[in-house]
Amino acid sequence: VHGIIPAYKLPTFDRGRDIMERGVQYQNSYFVGYLQDEIGFLDDRLRFTLAGRFTNLKASNPYSGAAKNSKLTPRVGLSYSIDRNSSAYFVYDQSFNENYGADWQGKNFNPQTGTNLETGFKKDWLNGKWNSVISAYQITLNNVLTLDPEHSTGAVTYYKQSGQQRVRGLEIDIRGQIARNFDIIFNYAFTEAKVTKDSDPKMVGNQVPGTSKHINNAWINYRFDDGILSGIGLSLGYQYQINRTPWYVPDATELNLPDYFRLDGSISYQKQKLSLNLIVNNILNSYLYSGSIYTDYYYWQTEAGTNLRFTIGYKF
Repeated sequence: VHGIIPAYKLPTFDRGRDIMERGVQYQNSYFVGYLQDEIGFLDDRLRFTLAGRFTNLKASNPYSGAAKNSKLTPRVGLSYSIDRNSSAYFVYDQSFNENYGADWQGKNFNPQTGTNLETGFKKDWLNGKWNSVISAYQITLNNVLTLDPEHSTGAVTYYKQSGQQRVRGLEIDIRGQIARNFDIIFNYAFTEAKVTKDSDPKMVGNQVPGTSKHINNAWINYRFDDGILSGIGLSLGYQYQINRTPWYVPDATELNLPDYFRLDGSISYQKQKLSLNLIVNNILNSYLYSGSIYTDYYYWQTEAGTNLRFTIGYKF
C-alpha cells in the first residue's frame, strides 16, 4: 500500500522491540574474490596483467523479496616502460553491481554491468621532482534503471532496466616541486557522461544526472625548515566544478546547477614526534549545495560553511 498516512491513522510503534527488528528490513551483502598475475617480457619492460574477479551479490527486502547474483569478470592490462622516466599503459575491465528494487511485477532487477577501456601515459621530469599522468577512458553501463511509463501511475512510479550510459573522459595529474620546500598538486578531469539509451527518447543525449563536465583541483604546500618558523607548514587549495547536473533530471532540460568553487587551507607544525594540524574548510564561507527540482518541490544537500578541524599526532 503506497501513499501518505492520514494524521488520524498514525501508526503505533512497539518500542519494546530491538531497534534492529523495527520497521522495514533491508539486507545487502557481497563477497568478492580476486586473482591476478603479471607476466614480464623484454627484461620486464613490457608487462602483461591478467586478472579475474568473482562477485557474489545478495539483497533482500519486504517489497521485492530476495535476490542472489554472481559473475566472473575479467581484467586485462598492458604496460610498457619506454625509458627510465616514462611508461604507457592500457586496461580493459568489467564491473558488476547490484540493481536494487523490483519492476511492476515485483521481479528483482538484474545487476548493472559495465565495461571500462582506459589508456594513459606517465612520466617523471627533472630527476623525479615532477611527475605527470594523462589518461583517457570510456565506461559503458548497461541495465541502467529508467522510468516505466506504461505501468506507472500518479501514485506509484515503476522502473525498468532498459537504460544505458556512456562516460568518456580525459584526466591530467601533475605534481612537483616549485622550489625548495614548496610543492604543488594539480589535476583536471573532463567528463562527458551521456545517456545513450532510455525509455524516454527525449532523455537520450542528456548529461548523466549528478555529474560535472569539468573538475579542477589544486593544492600548494610550503614548509619552513630553518629559523624561528622551522617546522611550520602552510597549505592552500581549491576545488572547481563546472557544468554540473542535478541528481534527478525529469526531462531533457538537464537543469544545470551553479558552478562550484571551494577554497580550503591548513596550518601545521611538526617537531620530532609531535605534529599539529589545523584545517580550515570553505574559507570563503560560500553557499555550496547539490540537488535538484523534483516535480513540484526541491531537495538538496547543503555543505557546511567555514569550519575547522584540529588534529594532534604523536609517534611513539
